[in-house]
Amino acid sequence: MKYIAILALTAMVGATTSFAVAQNAPPRPSPAMRQQMKQLHRQMVQIRRTERAQMLEALTPAHRALLASIAGQLATATQPNPRSAQRQLDAALSPTESQAILGAVKSAHAKMHALWIAARKHFKAAHPKMHPKPDAGRILLRVTAPGGGMMMPMRPGMVMHR
Repeated sequence: MKYIAILALTAMVGATTSFAVAQNAPPRPSPAMRQQMKQLHRQMVQIRRTERAQMLEALTPAHRALLASIAGQLATATQPNPRSAQRQLDAALSPTESQAILGAVKSAHAKMHALWIAARKHFKAAHPKMHPKPDAGRILLRVTAPGGGMMMPMRPGMVMHR
């Protein structure tokens, strides 16, 4: 009987916490907002494709072949050594190739950063309820919720800037 009472009390506290957290949760994204997020993702993917193409175009045919060989060796090695592969590529590249690669990366990052900042401003202005101001009660409930308030990890490849 004692265990049943403890189990019931635990269930009530858990239900109350879950209910409170659910009430304080921001609303779900609208279909329009989801579409905007998909568009942002498409733009980011296109920037990455352009960046990759610029980097590969900067390489001589011999250095493209070297890159393919080193990438293949890394993929099939039982104990791959990426640092050694990086040093080998760096030593082989001409200063012009290196500068073109670094320039492509810098340009892509600047474009993605600008897109991200513009999207954040747009989303915050268009959907103010999606970005509620933090308050102590919300923070306490989130921290005591199952999982300890841990955020889900971002998808691989996503860039987060402040």
